[in-house]
Amino acid sequence: MKITAREEILSVVSVMMLILIISANVFAATPQAELSQREKIIVFPFIDSRFSGSGIGRAVADTIITELINMKRFEVADRLNIEKIMNEQKLGLSGMMDEKNAVEVGNLLGAKLSIVGDVTGYSVGKKDNGGADGSITVDIKIVNVETSKIEKATTLSVNASEAPSASKSSNILMEEARKKLLKGVSNKFFNTMRDYFKLKTYIMTVNGSKVTMRMGRDMGIKPNFRFDAVVTGEEVKDPISGELLEIKQKPIAHIWTTKVDEKISYGKVISKSGVLTPGLQLVEVPTLNIYTSITAGIYPFVQNAVSGNSIYNDGYDDYNITVDFNKLTSAAVLGLVSGKQFYWGEVEGEVDILLASPIAGLKFTVGGAYKLLRIGKLDLELGARVGGVGALSNVGTVGYGNNTWADFMYAPDGTHVPYGADLSVVAVSIGGEGLARLSFNMSKSFSFNVTAGYAYFFDAPWSLSASWTDSGESKSAALDTDQITTNKPDPLQVQGIIIRAGFGWSF
Repeated sequence: MKITAREEILSVVSVMMLILIISANVFAATPQAELSQREKIIVFPFIDSRFSGSGIGRAVADTIITELINMKRFEVADRLNIEKIMNEQKLGLSGMMDEKNAVEVGNLLGAKLSIVGDVTGYSVGKKDNGGADGSITVDIKIVNVETSKIEKATTLSVNASEAPSASKSSNILMEEARKKLLKGVSNKFFNTMRDYFKLKTYIMTVNGSKVTMRMGRDMGIKPNFRFDAVVTGEEVKDPISGELLEIKQKPIAHIWTTKVDEKISYGKVISKSGVLTPGLQLVEVPTLNIYTSITAGIYPFVQNAVSGNSIYNDGYDDYNITVDFNKLTSAAVLGLVSGKQFYWGEVEGEVDILLASPIAGLKFTVGGAYKLLRIGKLDLELGARVGGVGALSNVGTVGYGNNTWADFMYAPDGTHVPYGADLSVVAVSIGGEGLARLSFNMSKSFSFNVTAGYAYFFDAPWSLSASWTDSGESKSAALDTDQITTNKPDPLQVQGIIIRAGFGWSF
């Protein structure tokens, strides 16, 4: 069959149109990558009319200006130019909380954002113990100069204190408390602005789980910043008019920055659900990198002593005491784990409350965990902690002495301890534990985790005490463990397998 020139042309055109349609669909699946640029911003002197003479309004504004400069993602207008325009426009501090004035001055200086504020609470003073403390509350508004709208309004509250010092006067301590208040406002404002002005950049290269990103110290990126790689997601339309209201962005990967140069950052992919390619949009995910988990499980106790009757000599007579250390086998625990997250793992501490009868106690450990393996939503971490544990348990009762007519013995302090008094042991030990933790990441900030490991806390010094009730009054006395001559218990020890499960949150 002979193909004419006209048919050849139509065929070529059809193929080209098909290629264009496919390309358009592929392009539509990936949003046009944006690169954040510095936006010019103005910070006006904050109102502090309630605290006349303190200068706290200007101090807060100066602190915020310094923070914005250090963030590097804004071009901060010079304060002298701001004051010059304010004088020319005959604007006083009393008008600075008026968004209209903030927009007017912003337009004259070519700024996109104006920040105005009011110090609504402030105090710094001496404490009765010779130290100092203080508090501050600041209302802040971020005004969009182009739209005249308030983009964000927030209230920042900070408390600070200084302990007494023999080498520092009260005035010095109050000044240090004041500096802490300003630093606290600065830190909270940093988090507020990161959340408001999320950096946008894009992937330059992909090599397995490692990526390079087009942006670095020039825009204030630091190691352990998080970014989402996003693609175009669901379209949101008005059900009546059909107007397209929003095109949602769907995250397909979470990335931590591991190294930052002047204009390039290096990142590590911690999880992904799609293919990463050069040019893919990245959006900052502001976070404090704080990890917290509530766990419950079993904690092991080991006691090598046997149960049975021991002999206690109070200097006058031998008394039988029933000591059952075999009760100390394991305890249910409810724990709280919290720490700082990094791309390689966590530095964390844990507090466990021992709940199972007859044991009560508290354990505190600190350490870290390293992310050994990531598969999809699963993380496997290996870690170790060191710390201490204290335990209290009822372990027996006091029996009669050799002279059966005696119904009490003498404690070392001379207290009469009656027959039938309950015996309790208290032990405090130091040691540590190795652990393996498997986490299922349900979302960026929520996970379910299971921890297994081995705990070893050294033999603990222990004390024995008797408690009883006399005429409705609770009494107790400490016994000398050196006076036990038969079946003397070995020190209490924590040793064995630990198993816990819980839920974790990232902030």
